[in-house]
Amino acid sequence: NYTSTFTSGYRVHGEGNKEYQSNYVTFICSDDTNSSAFVQGLWDYSNNTLSKKWSTAQQIYNSTPTYRDYRIRKVKIRGWGKALQFKIYGATGVPFNIVGWSVFETGNPIP
Repeated sequence: NYTSTFTSGYRVHGEGNKEYQSNYVTFICSDDTNSSAFVQGLWDYSNNTLSKKWSTAQQIYNSTPTYRDYRIRKVKIRGWGKALQFKIYGATGVPFNIVGWSVFETGNPIP
């Protein structure tokens, strides 16, 4: 058995001194059979769940047939901070193939 995982680089909004929210993330994944992946948001350079800056894990794949080469899934990443990473991991022994993602974010006006 194996567990696949990767963590994106830090995403710092245009002005690094302001906190922001990443409301929605749209993931594009290959439509592979028996695939599964989860995503979590890691805010403010946190490296442990005890920091309370990790969002809840959400499933990226679903079992509905799409009859397409790619699946598109829009998830809401809760939380806020000055920097954001995405931790993406699969279930044990199950593959996944993330093609890319797009983020919609808003910035707070007060530093």
